[in-house]
Amino acid sequence: SEVAGPSPGTPASGTYSPSPAIGPSISSPALGAGSSSSPGLSAMSSTIAPGGGRQPIISFYQAADGRYLFFEPFFTRLLLHEHGGRWDGLPAVLEDLRLDRLTEISVSEDARRRHKFLQHLPLGTVVLLAEVDLRNHLGTDTKNYFAEEFSKRRQQRKKEQIRSKREERIGKSRAAEDEERYYQALNVSHNVPIQQLPTAEDFVPMPSGLRS
Repeated sequence: SEVAGPSPGTPASGTYSPSPAIGPSISSPALGAGSSSSPGLSAMSSTIAPGGGRQPIISFYQAADGRYLFFEPFFTRLLLHEHGGRWDGLPAVLEDLRLDRLTEISVSEDARRRHKFLQHLPLGTVVLLAEVDLRNHLGTDTKNYFAEEFSKRRQQRKKEQIRSKREERIGKSRAAEDEERYYQALNVSHNVPIQQLPTAEDFVPMPSGLRS
């Protein structure tokens, strides 16, 4: 589900650091505390595991303060292309990135398969995937290479905005109709008969012997 984040144009404070996680069961080390950071996609390479076997190294961008906030994979692909596909060529820290959107997901087996950088997190963990503005970090070649993808994402964003506004209008209309029906029900006049007060003609005279 989508989570409300800073409005477009609002820079996110703090830094964004790439964080390695060795193996699916080892969590990433904590990065600089006291700052907010961003996520990324997973890049995998091989290393020697303690037991002597080959074990993957999973690298990704995570919030520098340790929060479960990661780059949405597409944005890591952009950085990797910009830096020749080499993780060791990526910036160690990305500062003052503008957060465009945050999407909340829960770690599941399917999420682990799609996003290798989530493999070290327990099932059910709630994480945030961030879409960020990387324009100042990308050259013309990278922007041209991903031009079609940028266009598709813009069109998808517009469709989502239109759908969201339409659902909001429908919701407001229904709420207004419900409110109108409520107040109409309160104002319905009910024909309640009013009992007239008795008059002298309504009383039967008492027998003369019973009068005091």
